[in-house]
Amino acid sequence: MKTFNNSEDRELILIGKIVKVRGIRGQVKVYPLTDFLEQFANLKSVTIRIGDSMEDYSVTGIMFQRKLPILKFQGIDNPDDARTLIGGEIYFKRSQRIELPEDNFYFDQLEGFKVVSTAGEEVGILVDIYHLPASDVLVIDRDGAEALIPFVKALVPEMNLEERIIKVVDMPSLWTAE
Repeated sequence: MKTFNNSEDRELILIGKIVKVRGIRGQVKVYPLTDFLEQFANLKSVTIRIGDSMEDYSVTGIMFQRKLPILKFQGIDNPDDARTLIGGEIYFKRSQRIELPEDNFYFDQLEGFKVVSTAGEEVGILVDIYHLPASDVLVIDRDGAEALIPFVKALVPEMNLEERIIKVVDMPSLWTAE
């Protein structure tokens, strides 16, 4: 077993969470954490994290049931084995990502982008994106202070992936503390 903290693990991307056992052959139902379910279709291997431990598994079967992936792993052959994986987070390597359609991106590709207002004022650097039920939220570092801006078209009208710039509406109350 390996732990989740070496440099190789930084190449891993969270794609789903195992939520329950399905059937008698050790299959598991996965709650996807991606908008692109196609990511699951070609999986050959994954890393499953449970607590601080991580294990690599070969994927031997994939199907979908009501848009939820059902996965079968080598060596997991009955419901009892599969139950040990419930709650596990499923990761795959960045190199396994599918190519996205034009003008689409992976959130981790935006990390480090400069954030500027539509009036040209530098707001800060994007350090994270929170995935909340109402909308995703940009987390911007403003010289040690944190600004949170909902990632919606009305507030984030433009992104330039080549120049690594995100433009937000010129509304300082969004990014300054009163």
